[in-house]
Formats: sequence, structure tokens, C-alpha cells
Amino acid sequence: MKVGIIYATHFGYCSDAAKQLRKKLESPSEIISFDYKGRYDLSEFDALVLGGSIRMGLLDQDFIGWLHGHKDEIIEKPYALFLACGFSENFDDYVKNCFPKEIVEHALAIECIGGNLEGNYKFYDKWLVKMMANKLNKEGKEAPRPLLENLETIATAIDGALQSIPQDSEEPED
Repeated sequence: MKVGIIYATHFGYCSDAAKQLRKKLESPSEIISFDYKGRYDLSEFDALVLGGSIRMGLLDQDFIGWLHGHKDEIIEKPYALFLACGFSENFDDYVKNCFPKEIVEHALAIECIGGNLEGNYKFYDKWLVKMMANKLNKEGKEAPRPLLENLETIATAIDGALQSIPQDSEEPED
């Protein structure tokens, strides 16, 4: 049984999350950083974990398009979703706006893995992060923080689903 972890990231936080998730899963897994040019053979996976990071309220548009184009293949398998977002109070809206409805409806687990304002950002993004941090500070709110512990829920759901799938066993010939 093999799990495909496919994610889209802007600054690497989802890459870190995918690596953490891989450690938590009992089943073998393959981590795939989404590239809209990539051709992914989903048939080689028995389960999937799909996720990405929210930037300015949106998930990578190419990733969203890919999800829409592959939703029939995705919902045939056990799968879970995660989103990295700095404003967890908006998590439900992000899920609704970023993932196809059919994918959301059939997911085993959907988790917020928080966000991380630390990083090696380019000029524009550094400016955005600073503005976000200032806004939060003025409002007396905490800065986004990683919530990688929520990956445990995804690992438990995926491993449980894979355990319930009958294994092909070769029977000895008479």
C-alpha cells in the first residue's frame, strides 16, 4: 500500500509538512511537489494526501485546476486534505474556495496546518509578511504559527483506511 503526498507550496512550509507527514504514516509514501507541467500517475497510489499553502487568500491556481481535472480519480481512493494558512479563523472559507466541492465532501480528514511567517522571502513577500505581522500586532492577535501536530489526524485517517482495504494475496496452486 502506497500513499502519494502531493502538495503545492510558495515558500517551502508545505514541503516541511509533507516530510513530517511521511514520518507519521505507517505506509510507504512518495512526496511530490506539484508542478503544473507534471503528469502524475495516481493509479500507483492506494491513498492520497493533497495540500497546499494559502497566499493572499488563494491556493495555487494551477493546483486548483489540476484538482478539478483529476477529481474523479481522486475520489476513487482514500484521501485527506491539508492547507497551510496564517489565518486559521478563515480555514473553512479557504477549504470551500480552494478545493472542488466533491473532493471536500469525500475527504477522510481536512486539516489546517497553520502558517509560518519566518522564511527567506523575496522583497514583495517580505513586505507583505511585515504588513501582516504589523496588522496582527495592532489587533492584538498572535502571529500565525505552525500546527504540524494536526498532521497526526491525517496520518491516522489514511493508515486506518489502508488497513481496511483487502490485500491481494497470492494463493498457492494445488
